[in-house]
Amino acid sequence: MSDLTSTKKPDDHGVVEQQTGVELLATKETELDLEVAKANLDLVINWVSHADSKATFYLTIAVAMLGASLTEIPALVRVCQHFVSTSSWWVPAILIASHLAFYASSLFSAYKSIEVVKPRLAPDSKTHSWYFFQSVAAFADLDKWRDFTHGLKGAERLQHLVDQIWNVSRVAVAKYKAAGTADFALRVAFCFGTVSVLVTLVLDELTRQ
Repeated sequence: MSDLTSTKKPDDHGVVEQQTGVELLATKETELDLEVAKANLDLVINWVSHADSKATFYLTIAVAMLGASLTEIPALVRVCQHFVSTSSWWVPAILIASHLAFYASSLFSAYKSIEVVKPRLAPDSKTHSWYFFQSVAAFADLDKWRDFTHGLKGAERLQHLVDQIWNVSRVAVAKYKAAGTADFALRVAFCFGTVSVLVTLVLDELTRQ
């Protein structure tokens, strides 16, 4: 019993090729794999966007906390001057240390947040995918890019798409690691900032009475 056959469309020379049932099945499987790969790539890109959104939120909070803390510096100076004049050096030492810890952790959180949202322009050298935007832009002429993509077979398209999924996944992992560090640093900054600011304001009010 012979394989089922299907007639392809004529090529540019008018030659019509026959496609066996096995080839048809392989083509269908490749098309299905392409759809799954595209869905997977979209999912990974969404995770990258989610990490960027989180980092932007952390950066906004860190900058807002740093800005708000500046209004409390005059009170800190008054409290330190008061306790230095009474030879109670340990009070300003603790307050200054807690403030420095707040500023350091806030700045570190902002730095890691910026590290998340900054663009990553270099693909992994082991998996050079033609779906990477710089690879696409390397074709100065649109027609050349179209000719190149039209020449790619289904299996080749699938391989480049899979490679791009791997590239973007590595970017997503790096972004989430940096975002997690920014989140932790922001929590530390909030703890130090809340305690140091409240203590400073209370002591400032008491020493001014």
